[in-house]
Amino acid sequence: MKETTKNPEEKNTSSTGQKKQKGDNLSSKIKVFDQVSWLKQDWIIANIPYFLFLVGIAMFYIWNSHHGLKMVKELRDTEEELIQSQYYYNASKDTLTQHSRQSSIAEKVKERNMYELSNPPYTILTK
Repeated sequence: MKETTKNPEEKNTSSTGQKKQKGDNLSSKIKVFDQVSWLKQDWIIANIPYFLFLVGIAMFYIWNSHHGLKMVKELRDTEEELIQSQYYYNASKDTLTQHSRQSSIAEKVKERNMYELSNPPYTILTK
């Protein structure tokens, strides 16, 4: 069955008691930090050089990773440039090979009314 209280003050005291318990729990949790030895101010001040060392290592790690990523990007860009240069080289070499063939040269020379020799060239000897 349902319990009813005749005195409304009893309800107020029980609800504020719960609130006080919650407040006590929070304050007791905060007070626990005072009991931890490594959270005390003296300990923190004594270990500042170590914290600075850790910060330095973290900064070096971040710089190193950024520098590594930058180098990888530059390497990829250089590889792409190399591939383009190789393509340009191969295309130029192919064009030069086509234009330096005997049949291709003969066609170009015909336009200037020059013809290919049918006899081998003569050798001139001096006496």
